[in-house]
Amino acid sequence: MKGCKIKVQDVILRNIAGQWAVICFFPAAFLSAAFVSGMGLDTHRFRHLAAALVLTAGTVALGLVWVILSGKDKGCRERFRKKISSDRYLYAILFVSGILRSFSLNVMQRWDAGEYYYRLGTACENFDFTWEAFFEQFRLCGHPTLGFAPIYAIGEFFAPRRIWGMELVNLTLTLAAIFCIYRILEKLLLECDNRRLALYTFLISCGPLFLGTFQNFNPDFGIALFGVFVIYSCLYKQYFLMLFWGCVVVQTKETGIVMQAGLVLGLVLYSFFGRKLPVAERVRGVFKNPAVWAAGASVLFQMGYMKFIGGITSWASKEQQKFVWDNEGMNCFGFRADFILTKLGQLFLLNFNWIYLAVILTGIVMLLLYRHKVKKVSGGIFLLWAVSGSLLLFLNLYITGALARYNLFCDLALAITGVVVIEIVFSGKIRYFIIVSCVGLMLLQSYITVDPVSLAVFPHVETGRADMLYMHIPSEDLGYVDTIVYNYQYTFIDRALDKCFVEGFQGDAVNVVHFGDSYGDGSQFGGNWWQDWVPYKLRWDKKEEKRVHYKNENTVRINVFGEEWLNIWFEEGKAEEMKAAVLIFLPQFEYDEEACLEQLAPFFEIGEKQTYRSILGCVNYYKLRTK
Repeated sequence: MKGCKIKVQDVILRNIAGQWAVICFFPAAFLSAAFVSGMGLDTHRFRHLAAALVLTAGTVALGLVWVILSGKDKGCRERFRKKISSDRYLYAILFVSGILRSFSLNVMQRWDAGEYYYRLGTACENFDFTWEAFFEQFRLCGHPTLGFAPIYAIGEFFAPRRIWGMELVNLTLTLAAIFCIYRILEKLLLECDNRRLALYTFLISCGPLFLGTFQNFNPDFGIALFGVFVIYSCLYKQYFLMLFWGCVVVQTKETGIVMQAGLVLGLVLYSFFGRKLPVAERVRGVFKNPAVWAAGASVLFQMGYMKFIGGITSWASKEQQKFVWDNEGMNCFGFRADFILTKLGQLFLLNFNWIYLAVILTGIVMLLLYRHKVKKVSGGIFLLWAVSGSLLLFLNLYITGALARYNLFCDLALAITGVVVIEIVFSGKIRYFIIVSCVGLMLLQSYITVDPVSLAVFPHVETGRADMLYMHIPSEDLGYVDTIVYNYQYTFIDRALDKCFVEGFQGDAVNVVHFGDSYGDGSQFGGNWWQDWVPYKLRWDKKEEKRVHYKNENTVRINVFGEEWLNIWFEEGKAEEMKAAVLIFLPQFEYDEEACLEQLAPFFEIGEKQTYRSILGCVNYYKLRTK
């Protein structure tokens, strides 16, 4: 009995050591990267070297404890060897998923993603190893991102303003989330073999919003990944990790506390109604459930943060928050029919999601008609529904920009539910036909818009090839910015512009002429620089021949001239300074090219029409020289 007790203690210690090794890794990596990179300010730097060393040593020590205790346990070693063999399909889909996303590691960050990325780089530059700097700098764009931003900063410290460092962290987290989705499906589908589990996981990983917007840096993508980590930790009873990732979720964006509150509610309901026991036993079961305490602690943590920054309703910056009910307002709560219809359309129809909806409805019908023939599924899926349901309710009642990226966690929850229904309702060749067909459709839709239902439901955006879609309330105009980010197709604009800018380079600058306002429409070319409070501008790297976020001896400024700025330059006699320029017509704005050329003819020598062509879209441009 004594030997058995020691073994149980070793298992508990191994489990705790493994969890704390993961938890300690992130602050250790953050401080070490900040110190080694030399990117931040030198103030207090060496004073905090000890903290980085202690955390790193602690992480290594905890990892060694986990390895040693795992090695001592013969049963653990056997299970590990069997798992390595049985999970070969998982490793294959992780490899393929990594390859698919590796092509996006250096994609230009634009619009909201550009602002988030600019703020991340600025936070790393201004970090001086004090709590004050950490608190002030890593709250990106007024959001509570003290969990999200430092994790992504680990990569940014090593590749300042180069994008790929941050994206490598994103790739690592994404692959970890795909791994966790596989493990979640293992818990939900107890009778499913490893090959089908891997196929289901790959199908979910190919979701157009998950795969196609991987390259777009924003907390909404991060919160979906961290939300998956929370569900995984909960199902596998890793409560320290569950608390850690729960705190990261609430400190990624305001919706984090909504998700965690939904999880608390789901855990309480599941603990209370999950077993047929006396009421008193059920109540005690709720309070004895460590998962309830872990999820609840993250909610209380965020409420403390909200109180600290100004009050229990102070969940965002003063410019953004409107904790009021107004059906006709913006950035506030309300019941607005066209907004709700847009959001529901995005979740249940966009990007072939209508297939999952059809599968789930079929499953419900089968369950009602042939209940005795339908396989059982683990009750753990109820927790996924509780989190995604609370988020879905919030997304429909908080009126703001109806952007597709806000839905990512709900998208993943819908996909997981869909594959669960495929597994428990269908069988044999029909099941594989559905999986393989969906993988092909999702992969295609991730890069180019082909979904006929989406094309029928949402407003179109001209590209010169396959139309893109507009993700906002049709009655309101947000411009062609984040409203066209729902898969990878929008990125053709960046490749086209880099090609066009070569023609506008004149040695000390790139001059871009377009017909539209210099500020809003100008954000397509040189960054969101019209907002004085966000000095976010792109520069042209004349050696690499592409727009970049960094500044060095190879970079020059980008001058963007809309119609009104162009008139001002000619009125003030500055036109001679613009020896060369490039006139660009982005297809989504649908300007009359002939009329525009007639306006410019008295002032410029206009070159031949040139066109950037790709399967995703086309851009017309002309080389200009002042007369």
